[in-house]
Amino acid sequence: MMKTKRIAQIGIGIALYVVLSMLFNVPIVGHVRFDAGYICYAVYLDIFGWWGILVGVLGCFIKGYASDGWIPFTWMVGQTIVGVSCSAVFAKTDKAFWKITVIVVSVIVGIGIVSSVMSALMFGQPILMKIGRGMITALADIIPMVIGLLVSSKLKQNKLQ
Repeated sequence: MMKTKRIAQIGIGIALYVVLSMLFNVPIVGHVRFDAGYICYAVYLDIFGWWGILVGVLGCFIKGYASDGWIPFTWMVGQTIVGVSCSAVFAKTDKAFWKITVIVVSVIVGIGIVSSVMSALMFGQPILMKIGRGMITALADIIPMVIGLLVSSKLKQNKLQ
């Protein structure tokens, strides 16, 4: 019974990620967007631990394929780095400072650097230009993740009361 419940919870998280990413995808500059799917990703990483990684990676895959018609392989790798880092730290502390710190560092590394370098190598683009754009994207992705962390703390408080 517990496995079925967990599968359903993760499925709901993936669906929420995809819907939020498609409905609330606000342009910032160029192709850089505020992606509300990251709110769901942070909530699931904080509440479900490493199971939340599936929400970000599969949500990213479904959203990318459904809306853009391509498989965002480099983003999925970046999402995995963010998920592994965040779920490990989130499980060990309730301190908001450390959770926000790991969000900032892991998104900069996973999305800003690793995903950007992979894209540059795959598509023959200048690496420094791609990393510069990736850093702007990382900053745009940090904001919804921190919002998700705040949502998660409220959900945990309400569950305890």
